[in-house]
Amino acid sequence: MKIRSLIFNYKTSHPLGFNEGEITQLLEEVKKTYPTIDIEIFRNALMGCTGALDEDKFITYHVDIFNAVKCGISGRNLNQREWD
Repeated sequence: MKIRSLIFNYKTSHPLGFNEGEITQLLEEVKKTYPTIDIEIFRNALMGCTGALDEDKFITYHVDIFNAVKCGISGRNLNQREWD
């Protein structure tokens, strides 16, 4: 599974990105291929990211999810180029 393709082609309810429920569903898909993904590192990578608000739901941009998943899989923090 190519992570980039999965995330950027994932069917979300908002064109800008993922709501919390969709993030949870996506992580279940990612865990099928990467069962050791560190969810705490994933969540930490999302801290402070900008996003959008749609009907009181925070929308996290695709690129931020992509970067956070990469961090969770590789067990590292965001690097300067990935920081929002």
